[in-house]
Amino acid sequence: MPSEEPSGQSNAPRNSGGKEGADEHQGLLRVTRRLNAWLDAQQQVPGRRIVAVPRNWLLRLLQRHVITRLAGIERLFVLNPFARLLVYLGFSPVHIFIASSIGAAAGLRWLYRESRGLFLTMAGVIYPVYGTWCLLRMPMAVDAPAMQAWMGEARRWLAYWMVFAGLQLAEHWNRQIQERLAVYHPLKLLLLYWLQCPVARGAERLSQWRHAKREGKVPANNVEPSAHNNKKEKEKEKEKDDEYEPYNVYAHHGDDWQVFKQRLTHELTCRPAWQHPASVMENGPSQALPVQPINYAEAMTEDEPFADVFSSSAPYA
Repeated sequence: MPSEEPSGQSNAPRNSGGKEGADEHQGLLRVTRRLNAWLDAQQQVPGRRIVAVPRNWLLRLLQRHVITRLAGIERLFVLNPFARLLVYLGFSPVHIFIASSIGAAAGLRWLYRESRGLFLTMAGVIYPVYGTWCLLRMPMAVDAPAMQAWMGEARRWLAYWMVFAGLQLAEHWNRQIQERLAVYHPLKLLLLYWLQCPVARGAERLSQWRHAKREGKVPANNVEPSAHNNKKEKEKEKEKDDEYEPYNVYAHHGDDWQVFKQRLTHELTCRPAWQHPASVMENGPSQALPVQPINYAEAMTEDEPFADVFSSSAPYA
């Protein structure tokens, strides 16, 4: 029936709309596809060395480090709604990409000449702010690989913001750098691009280099002290708990007199000043005579003398 044919034709795009939409987006990226095809064809043609460097190696280097970045720029210029509207009206995606690139280059050149400080600040803030915002909106992962990826991305942007803040602080306190060095702004622009570029990922490389250098200073069999993993502090706390364990037991049962006796015995028998009085004298002899410490623990075994002394206090009667 003729009525069934349009319905069948209309159902096909609905079932594969996502795939056709992705293919349509990839079809708009014609500049990168043509350049990759041309470079692949040039690698098949035998050629001579260029300045003692293999020709195919240079072509692969160009394809890896230039075409990949050009693909990101083409996605930015061609896959936006306005560019798709122009393609729908009949304009070529190649012409749209060329016109957008020329216009963006002219605008950036004018902004760089008029206000270099504003241009460099915008170049160093816009994309990192977007990357940091995406990192903050990323859900907290539970599995180890996703957690490692999140930590790597966090270290990357933390390292970038530290470098960017250092550059801004140096410019604020020493403005003569910008006046004396004519290549300061181009060098800063290249440094910011290298740090935040998603292909080069310079900030991540810088963070990994600093982390590897720090790990090299710490021996492999030694655990670096931290607030969460300090064996010495844990041992001290354990010794302190063991030392006051009898007091805690007596205090738990409400026997204040036993708590007082235990504390007094500990203070009188464990301190070195009571055991060796000459060791704390300001002008004592270099070789003090052996002093026999008083055994207060033995004297306190009987409760009657202490009961007579503290008979006036109601809690200890």
